[in-house]
Amino acid sequence: MDKNDFDIDFDFDKEYGLDEDDLSGQAGDNTQAAGQDFDLSQFEDDGSGGDQFQDFDMDDEEFAKLMEEDPGQMDADQDYSENDAPEEDLIFPRRDRQQSQQDDGPEYDGQYDPQQEQGGYDPNYDPEQGYDAQGEYDQGGYDQGGYDPNNYDPQQFDQGDYDGQPQKPKKKLTLPKLPKLPKREKKERREPAKPSLVSRFMDWYMEPINRRKNPEPETVDENGRRRRRKRPTRAQIIKEAYLPPLFALIAAILIVSFVTGALTNAFKQKKINDDKKAADALQASQEADRIANEYQELLAKAAEQVTQYDYDGAIATLESFQTDNTDVQTEINSKKAEYLNAKASLQEWKDYSTIPNLSFHVLIQDPVRAFADRENGGMYNRNFVTTEEFEKILNQIYNNGYVLVDFNSFVSSNVDLTGSANFAYNTIWLPANKKPIMLTETMVNYFEYMVDGNKDGEPDAAGAGFANKLVLQNGEIKAAYVDGSGQSNVGDYDFVPILEKFIEEHPDFSYKGARATLAVTGSQGVFGYRTDTSYVSSRGQEYYDGQVSQAKEVVQALRDKGYTIACFSYSNKDYRQISVNEIRTDIQNFTNQAIPVLGTVDTIVFARATDIDDYSGNKFTVLYEQGYRYFVGQGTEPKTDINITYVHQNRLMVTGNAMAWHSNMFSEMFDCNVVLDSTHRGSVPN
Repeated sequence: MDKNDFDIDFDFDKEYGLDEDDLSGQAGDNTQAAGQDFDLSQFEDDGSGGDQFQDFDMDDEEFAKLMEEDPGQMDADQDYSENDAPEEDLIFPRRDRQQSQQDDGPEYDGQYDPQQEQGGYDPNYDPEQGYDAQGEYDQGGYDQGGYDPNNYDPQQFDQGDYDGQPQKPKKKLTLPKLPKLPKREKKERREPAKPSLVSRFMDWYMEPINRRKNPEPETVDENGRRRRRKRPTRAQIIKEAYLPPLFALIAAILIVSFVTGALTNAFKQKKINDDKKAADALQASQEADRIANEYQELLAKAAEQVTQYDYDGAIATLESFQTDNTDVQTEINSKKAEYLNAKASLQEWKDYSTIPNLSFHVLIQDPVRAFADRENGGMYNRNFVTTEEFEKILNQIYNNGYVLVDFNSFVSSNVDLTGSANFAYNTIWLPANKKPIMLTETMVNYFEYMVDGNKDGEPDAAGAGFANKLVLQNGEIKAAYVDGSGQSNVGDYDFVPILEKFIEEHPDFSYKGARATLAVTGSQGVFGYRTDTSYVSSRGQEYYDGQVSQAKEVVQALRDKGYTIACFSYSNKDYRQISVNEIRTDIQNFTNQAIPVLGTVDTIVFARATDIDDYSGNKFTVLYEQGYRYFVGQGTEPKTDINITYVHQNRLMVTGNAMAWHSNMFSEMFDCNVVLDSTHRGSVPN
């Protein structure tokens, strides 16, 4: 037996109810025959399949090392119960190793493998049949000496050969030594977990409270004096335990509030910035669209100015557009060069004295009613022109190369140091095949006798077929008219709307946007509106105020279009036949009644196809003192004088009589035979 083996003594009679003589083969009360085989099956560990006894081969050094590696595995002073057994069974280590092999080792398939390590353990071992139930172990039995379970001698098991002679066993039984298991892998020792932050906080927070509930025991210092830490007071607990977290909570709330406010403000500011960026982008887009639209409008305006021979105005229009766009600026420069070349092709019209001025009264819309009027039909036939005839005249003068001009087209004026206006000729530039012409309409009052047949103060079907007033329709100047059935209509029923339509269709007919001269009397109002103060007493103040308001709107629209508004005397007087005082009275009435509605007027068209004879006498002085500088009389030939202080011109009255009996006056401008409506007129009175 090896020196390190331990002999374990058992009191079989005491522990298992057996007699040691039974095991040794000696006779006794309950003995077996001498030499009877020893049956180990009664000591097998039920449930584990191994022996209950194993050699515990460990010297002091190994034991101490084991205790050093895992001191908790075995304690000499500790008794273990079934529930408090150590990790490894010191008495029955084989059972513990088998359990470990079941838990950690490879699964055994029940077949013996001779290639396995010598000394391995076979779970098929049976003490009664030999080590291997299928045959002999290792070709010669256990440990080269053979093993016979019927002739087992525990003392000779490890000694070598067994001679088959029964021997009396010793009192002490030594169990066969089994191969040592591989050294168990050392398990990593876990360090105790560090307390969490919350645990440490709670320990700190509860410390004064715990001290109050569980005061510390008395201690004796080095001087022998008893000392005990005082129990914290309620105030101390509040101060130490409750105030700090309260302050921390308040601080946290403040911090959260600050952070929340900061984030909210940041989001608000971001939204504001985003909105501003979007607004700026929208504004930039709108501004770009506005600039683009403005540029297109300027191009259209410049093109219209060029059409009306105003090349200087077109160039000025283009130059008024400021842009950093290179492409746009290149286009502008190209247009300017084009306009300058076109201007160079124009010719100066030098003979301003020969500029004709064709003059018309208000036009007849319905010649049937007009010429059939019992009181004034003959007068209408002799002195008036129909709307159809006027349209024919416009077409003929246009086709004959005439371009509409006004005084502003060829007369320039400036004011000297004394405040007097000085006039001079301003050159007209036209293409070689174009000639200037002026147009005038008089009696643009629409007198009541022309439109009110039943004398009730309102236009009606009994009128003579004339338009009754100028009106605004969708921003355009039109004429109101009551037809023979009493139906009210608005359209091109007189001089102004017909001329506007013609210029729209033929923009090159108007020189720099020139329009005609419109002369009114004022005795019954202007442009069909009863603005004379006499209507206050007959129709009431409200009616009068409404008429004045509407008339002013029409006047402004006419001025915006370029029309010149002139005086036709106040009461349709022949200034050649009346006295200076009568002229003074008449022109003062016009000033009082018409000027508040019309505004400033510096042109007078003499009524009754007359003129004043002396432009140095008192009559001229009276008119000049009232602010008149342009004087339009009547003649049979075109004539214009530009004096330093005034302008005088003859107008050619276009009437039924003149077209029928004096057509030679208009032969260069239009053909009276083509224009004259002989169908409705019949014979025109001379």
